[in-house]
Formats: sequence, structure tokens, C-alpha cells
Amino acid sequence: MLLNYPVDKCIENGANSSEIIGLCSDATANNVDIMDEKSSLLDYVIVILKKVIAAFLPKVNHVIPNEFKIGSPEVSIYDIVTTTSNVSKRIELIQNGVDIICNLFTSTENILMANEDQLIPSA
Repeated sequence: MLLNYPVDKCIENGANSSEIIGLCSDATANNVDIMDEKSSLLDYVIVILKKVIAAFLPKVNHVIPNEFKIGSPEVSIYDIVTTTSNVSKRIELIQNGVDIICNLFTSTENILMANEDQLIPSA
């Protein structure tokens, strides 16, 4: 079975849902297929394959309290070629990911501490 996000299997195997941290792409944040003058036939095929795969992947049945949905842009063949051939672009993307996660956990930590009436700034 193909599982891209195996939350249900984790819970079925005894994991406590409040101890699971889920990071996933937010499909609703950017639900636009990138098809423009730079698009190729391969880009079109990728869009179709994504839709077919999404239709056949099992839907997540369990909701976990610590799930973070991160918006991400659609990726084209041009983006893949550019990223694989440019070291600074790869470093920029990695740093963007690190910044997003740090901001998510910092803001979440501050919210949790504020709920306890003890807002402690994080380093």
C-alpha cells in the first residue's frame, strides 16, 4: 500500500495522536496548476499524474492536534532543472524550510505558554 502520510497506520499501531507531529503540504493554499508559456508536455503529464495519484491515495481518517499544513507552490520541470543545477537555489529552499518550521514552532510555543499565563520569549 502506498502511504504518503501514514498517520492512520501510526495510530492503528498504538501511537498516541497527541504525540505525533504532522508536517504536510497544504493543497488548498495553492490549488492552481501552473500551466504557462514555459510549460511543456511533460508538465501537463505531471499535473495529470498528480491528480490520478491523489484520487487513489487513501484519505487520512484521523485528525491529530499537532498537524502543520505548509503552503507550497506547484513544481514544474523548469523548477526541478533550475533547482538541481543551482547550489544557491537549493540552499535558499532549505533555508526557507528551516525558517518556516522555526516560525511555526516558535509561534506555537508562545501560544502554548500564553495559555499558561507565562509568556516566555524563545531564543
